[in-house]
Amino acid sequence: WTTEGVYTVAVRVTDDDGSSSIASLLVTVEDNVVQPEPPIDDLYARPKGGEVTLVWAPVAASNSYNVYRSTTQGGPYTPLSMGYLCDYCSYVDLGLTNGTTYYYVVTWISGGAESAYSNEASATPQARILRTR
Repeated sequence: WTTEGVYTVAVRVTDDDGSSSIASLLVTVEDNVVQPEPPIDDLYARPKGGEVTLVWAPVAASNSYNVYRSTTQGGPYTPLSMGYLCDYCSYVDLGLTNGTTYYYVVTWISGGAESAYSNEASATPQARILRTR
């Protein structure tokens, strides 16, 4: 089974005379993947015109990172990049709408397991204003 839960397993046995009997039992399937700890706690978001740059300290035990975004504080979050690789961890989210606030979280992956969400970082891209003298 691919999902946690309690399942009924039934077995029917039939002998060569055609007589049969059914036996059943309950099987509990648990998720044995241990979530890596601790989550990233230093995610920072820096806005520019039409983009946001995310920066966080790399986790030594990580294989990769997943980057998520929302336009609502607290989520739900949409994946932006799954399996992102970095040594100095910086990610640029391009093509954003100026004046809209974006909320981000990052997770790290180790041995196929994903950490809990990082701290939430937010930024609001703004159009650059050029001043002339």
